[in-house]
Amino acid sequence: MKLSYLFIFFLISNISSSQDKFSYYFDSMTVQQISDYKNNFDDEFIFLRNSKDSTYSLTVRIGKIKKEASLIDDKKKWLVRFDIDFDYQQLEDLNKLTNNMLYTNFRPRRRGKVYKNFVEDFKFEKDTINNETIVHLKRFKNKKKKKIIWDHYYFFGKRNNVYDTKKNSIKNYLNAKYNLDLNTFNLEKVYHLEDGKLAIKTEEIKQESIDFNFSFKTDAVFPQIIFR
Repeated sequence: MKLSYLFIFFLISNISSSQDKFSYYFDSMTVQQISDYKNNFDDEFIFLRNSKDSTYSLTVRIGKIKKEASLIDDKKKWLVRFDIDFDYQQLEDLNKLTNNMLYTNFRPRRRGKVYKNFVEDFKFEKDTINNETIVHLKRFKNKKKKKIIWDHYYFFGKRNNVYDTKKNSIKNYLNAKYNLDLNTFNLEKVYHLEDGKLAIKTEEIKQESIDFNFSFKTDAVFPQIIFR
């Protein structure tokens, strides 16, 4: 009986309900179609950001099997997960998100090992028929070029609804390092290869400026550490 009381006390002390209201402002929206052939999904992802504050973002995933949304606040170390139990049609539909779970001790996982002495191979070609510039970047662990750590194809085109605004974009990197003239082009597709085979394909659907205040109340608060 004592163990049961202790368990209940521990549960209550680590999971608390909250009706506090939070609000985040977004002025930029990017829509991508991501096909992951390793994990067998082909889903639409919507990324909302504030161009003047990069410390938080909202990601919406809409697939045939999984529909979910998550807000990450790096400054507060928060992760908020939401359920999507409706057919998403427009931006304002995000105000219908339910089952809001706030994790107050979020730790992002490291995205692979960083190699300081990597060597990069660079090739590009211009497709005059489709008006594209295709860049192939392959990175190796070191100058021996035995271990591939990065193998990407980048497709740059001139679609009107896709544009690059980030200072650290791959377009700016290629322009600076390889003196490519991509100023009138924008990134439209990325092919990520593993062992010479296509593993992930990312296609830019659209990017646009928005004026959206996202407000929500949390249904539960979890103070334990969560990794993602």
